[in-house]
Amino acid sequence: MIRLNILLTIIIISMKIVTNSILPIVDLKHELLTEIVGRYRLAARQLHESQTIIPFKIQFPIHDIIKIDSSTNEYIFRATIEINYQFEFLQWDSNDTYNRYYDIDEIILTKTILQNLWLPNINLKDEEFLLFNIEYESAKITRNGYIIWIRRGLFTIVSLIDLTYYPFDHQYICIKIYNKQKTFKLQQEKTNLTKINTSNLWTRLFNNIELNSNDNYSLIFQEYNLLMKPIFSRGWFVRTLGIESKINNENFNYINIYILMQRRRESHIYTIILPTLFFSIFIIIFYFSSIKSYQRLIIGLLHILATLLFIIYLDKKITAEKLTYTPLIIRYLSIIFLIEILSLFFDHIIHSIYHGGIHFISNWLCQYKNYDTQPARLSHIKLLTHGVYLNNTDNDENTNILMKKLIEREETLKFEDYQQYQWYQQACLSECLCCSFFLIIIILVFIFIFFILPTFGLSKMT
Repeated sequence: MIRLNILLTIIIISMKIVTNSILPIVDLKHELLTEIVGRYRLAARQLHESQTIIPFKIQFPIHDIIKIDSSTNEYIFRATIEINYQFEFLQWDSNDTYNRYYDIDEIILTKTILQNLWLPNINLKDEEFLLFNIEYESAKITRNGYIIWIRRGLFTIVSLIDLTYYPFDHQYICIKIYNKQKTFKLQQEKTNLTKINTSNLWTRLFNNIELNSNDNYSLIFQEYNLLMKPIFSRGWFVRTLGIESKINNENFNYINIYILMQRRRESHIYTIILPTLFFSIFIIIFYFSSIKSYQRLIIGLLHILATLLFIIYLDKKITAEKLTYTPLIIRYLSIIFLIEILSLFFDHIIHSIYHGGIHFISNWLCQYKNYDTQPARLSHIKLLTHGVYLNNTDNDENTNILMKKLIEREETLKFEDYQQYQWYQQACLSECLCCSFFLIIIILVFIFIFFILPTFGLSKMT
């Protein structure tokens, strides 16, 4: 009897093995995909025939600026468009544990299905100036009936590049997207993102505060414009991204995407700002130091040459075919270049007049007093020698005369020394006033160009 039971068990097991080897293995995901695609085609047919409200959201994260070409006025950056919408009859039961599709959370549509399947068609309004090259496309359907359609690629925008505020400029771009299916209605869903980051400054300052859910606190931690993926490029980055939906007559949908890009300041501070400040401070220090006229002239010429090189460098770096305005930093450096030339000219003239005038008056005094046109100190030595010589000859009368002349000469020398000292002080004071005057002009020009003048164009750039 036992042998008979063992034999029957072996026969049953072998029959199951043979049956499983003969019958095909059913792929549940493929079976569900076929069923859902059939439902979707029926739903798409109904959407063409009747007006149906399809709620969806569009995500437009900017990942990186690839290239900005000023010669062709093109912006190229990588972007992702994601559209989510829901069909209730596409969902499968998730609560029934006996359902054969219970363990399947989502199904992914293959490339062949995407080519033959109808999807909402989103087109760019200005196709002449906007181009979207799709690099990757995917779509999936979740168990709740949500369809997630993602397109990743490169956006190329042809827009006028304004380098007026280079290197601190902003670029404003507006992308208009519309839906060709005029039967669709757009429902906009607005969500407020509030998140406390562990590395936030407020959490570092108030990390010891214990919050009680029963108490009310006026201190609320909120973060806006969350940066999900950091950007490490040293060129441009997106500062503001806004999406605005517009509905005309409830049957034609527009989506305006606003992008405000800003140039990274640290990418130019080492090549432009710091060398200029270094040379300016270097020149100011030497202007107020006790150096000679020819040294001051050489330093001024070097400063003018350095400013001219900066202008040429910037002009080559930001050369573009279609510039509406000259960059402000070029204007500023051009004004500084002219001021430096005038400063060097007036400084050299003042220096030459005062110091040349001192030597001219000294020589004129020597000639007027008839002291053999010799310098004052040399005449003093000659008179002293004559006085000592005559004293040895015991000629009292001549000695008294010479001593009287010697005393008069000493008084004249003191007066000349005092005049030379006064003239030297006036020359230094005039040079300091001249340098201070041009320094104040440079500061005022800098404030006007970079702080006052840009305020007149804020409405155009924001």
